[in-house]
Order: sequence, then C-alpha cells, then structure tokens
Amino acid sequence: VCKVVENMAKLSIESQIAKYEHTADFCKQKADRCWAYAKNDKGDHYYEEARHYYEKEKENREKAAALRAKL
Repeated sequence: VCKVVENMAKLSIESQIAKYEHTADFCKQKADRCWAYAKNDKGDHYYEEARHYYEKEKENREKAAALRAKL
C-alpha cells in the first residue's frame, strides 16, 4: 500500500478535506501561471501543463466534496 494512502487513512476527515482543498488551490495557482505563460508565447508545452494542473485541481475538489458528503 502506498505511503500516501496510509497517511491519509490516519488523518481525520476534516484534515483530509483541508489537504485536498490546499492541493487543489496549489494546482489552480500553478495552472493559471502555466496558462499565462502559454498565452504570452513562452512555449506551447505550457498549454498541456496547464490542462494537466486544471484536471488535478478538479480531481482534488471532487475528492474533498465526496468527503464532505460523508460528514
């Protein structure tokens, strides 16, 4: 079993929600920066990177919402 999964199992549900929300905020910030780089001709690979981080943000928000529903 992955260490991340083991560590998450030890946290309370509220802590898990906070962790997912924080990670989602970080991914959003990173995605916005990559998108700005791409729009300002700093490299086309930033579009793909931005999409990746937006997807990770969405996944983390969904996980947090699912945990919130359990409360």
